[in-house]
Amino acid sequence: MKEEALAAALEDCKASAEEGYRIASEVAGAIHELLEQAEENLEEAEASQEDLDRLERTGLLSQQRQEIIDLQRMDCDIKQNVDRLWRQKKDFSIVVYGRTMAGKSTLMEILTHGNGESIGKGAQRTTRDVRDYYWKGMKVTDVPGICSFDGREDDALAMEAAKKADLIVFLLTDDAPQEEEARQLATLRDEGKSVLGIVNVKLGLNLARRAMAVRDLTRKMQDTERIDTIRNQFCEFGRKFGQDWSKIPFVYAHLQAAYLGREDEELFSLSNFAQVEDVLLDKVTKEASLLRTKNFLENVRTPLLDAIDALFDASGRLIRESDLLEENGNKLLAWKDDFDQFAQDRLEAFMTSLREEADGAIQEFSEIVTENDDSDEVKEKFFDCLGEVQIDRKSRSFLKSLEKNCNRKLRSLADDTIADLEFHSFEMKALKDHLDINIETSFQNAFRVAGAALFFVNPLAGLLATVFSFLSDSKAEKMEQARAELRDKAHGIVDPHLKKLRKSLANNIEEGLMQGRIWGFYHTLFERQMLLLDVANQQNELAQLLDTKFDDLSHILLTKTMEFALQRSDIALKADYVRVPGRKMIAIGKIPFLSTEDQERVERVLGESLEIVPFDEANGDDFSEKIHQIMQEILGKTKHELMTYTYPAPNSEDEEEKKEIRFLQVEPKAERRKNWDSMRSMLQQAAFAPVVLMRISD
Repeated sequence: MKEEALAAALEDCKASAEEGYRIASEVAGAIHELLEQAEENLEEAEASQEDLDRLERTGLLSQQRQEIIDLQRMDCDIKQNVDRLWRQKKDFSIVVYGRTMAGKSTLMEILTHGNGESIGKGAQRTTRDVRDYYWKGMKVTDVPGICSFDGREDDALAMEAAKKADLIVFLLTDDAPQEEEARQLATLRDEGKSVLGIVNVKLGLNLARRAMAVRDLTRKMQDTERIDTIRNQFCEFGRKFGQDWSKIPFVYAHLQAAYLGREDEELFSLSNFAQVEDVLLDKVTKEASLLRTKNFLENVRTPLLDAIDALFDASGRLIRESDLLEENGNKLLAWKDDFDQFAQDRLEAFMTSLREEADGAIQEFSEIVTENDDSDEVKEKFFDCLGEVQIDRKSRSFLKSLEKNCNRKLRSLADDTIADLEFHSFEMKALKDHLDINIETSFQNAFRVAGAALFFVNPLAGLLATVFSFLSDSKAEKMEQARAELRDKAHGIVDPHLKKLRKSLANNIEEGLMQGRIWGFYHTLFERQMLLLDVANQQNELAQLLDTKFDDLSHILLTKTMEFALQRSDIALKADYVRVPGRKMIAIGKIPFLSTEDQERVERVLGESLEIVPFDEANGDDFSEKIHQIMQEILGKTKHELMTYTYPAPNSEDEEEKKEIRFLQVEPKAERRKNWDSMRSMLQQAAFAPVVLMRISD
């Protein structure tokens, strides 16, 4: 009767494979269309930004191109996974998984009635490759043992085979559960795999002294309290990885006794292997169809969720980068106001000093001119005296001093900006190059200075007339008056040009430093910030679209799980989902009421905890409030806030057009919490937005 039920279940499993293939192919096709659209959008973005500076475009657009390539690779992996499962649709697949010398090969020998040649001796590794066997119409695969000293390649080979399996038989021993074994089981659960555990009780049997061997074996197998303790210790490791393994069924057996007792009824009975077979066959008979469908769904889900998390994470990093740019831009603006006042104060002090020196030069000029000087000699003495003031050199030196002060600050801010961005893991070489060029080019810009050349003008004629006038009058009486008039005439020439010089210097400060240098640097930061936000938004939107497909898979999986667990065919769900496979599923919406017993049954089949958050818009429920409750539950007392950035729409002819990007802001200490990666994934699914680690102002 059991064999007939198993055969019927395996036959139904083939039909489930067809359904699983159809569902997975439809979702995979929808994902493929989304990625094709994303590639078209990127090509349009590249074309629309051809007129931007090359350095502005290179870094981010190349990153987007790489993301599309990675997503296309994911798309290809999904198709290959689904096609591979379809090719093996006729076989229900079981993988025997466990650490080296846990008893995997012994188990295979028992199931396949082997001659014992594959069973290891001592500490040697027996299985070094993947071996397929058939048992009762099912394909059973023995993989290399995990957690050996130099077995990284073995671990990878075992995991790759396990990803294809419908069911995992996970072997432990009762001597010393290891954390690395638990890590491997956690990875399998992350892949959404259904697991049946076997604890292989270790006790050497000396059948030459049969009575003693039977007595010791009986005592060992009856000490279930000790074995339970070992099992519970191992399951505690699951909490470290954010998983609950309390619902994983474990069966205890002595595999050596089962192998040696194949022709010894008493020994075989004591081994408890009959229960291993019963539990395994019962699980396959009851759950084969669901496990086969689930295997198809999870082979789409795993790379899909990885891609969603990667896109949300990348979007969050760019938002964080944009915030750093804004922060440094605000620092620059605050410093600009201080520097503006500093420059004006310096200009007034410089002009006061320059006027005093010009006054001295005019005084000296009025005293050295004589009655015998002709017009050329007067002109020469006038320029000699003013030349000693060195107006042109001092003006340029003054501007260079301000320029140096400004450049020092800009360089410091640029270095800090680049260091911050590189620290936050985003490739910002293009920005660094751009900032270098922005500053270095400004170093080379010559200021326009009104210097000595401004004094080659014809008002000297009035000055010479004064000289000739006092020389023709009584020298004794008119000398002092004439020199005073001479100084007045000289000031009449010099003072207007000093005013022009001040205006020229002020213009150089405003246009060359304040506008050209400081505002130019600020706009570089601002434009880069807007570009980062726009790329982040594109990543966010693509992640949201892919997340809707992930929701579809979760919906199908929960519906089929509830139909199976509750033995009902009328399950109708209307919900949104947050899920980390192997850990937790949250369903927000209209879900049939589940008793405590029913929910435990569903969770046992699902292989993860299930939280139902009732939501019915018709009853006035607030969806955002439900999401807030979920995030509060995940984060506890950790500060968090849903934020929205509004920024100018790029490449828009309408200057008023704005775009928005939403993100969940969380204080940085959250990153130190255990299983943060899983928590972040759930938060991003719940918020439908990236998580950004930032300090939140009180």
